[in-house]
Amino acid sequence: LNLPYPKMIDIAVPANLVCGLQESSVRSV
Repeated sequence: LNLPYPKMIDIAVPANLVCGLQESSVRSV
């Protein structure tokens, strides 16, 4: 991701993971 705002990366990347892989971990919790 080439986003101009580093903080946006902290938000966007976890968001993408939650939508995908980490969704299983989130539901597990």
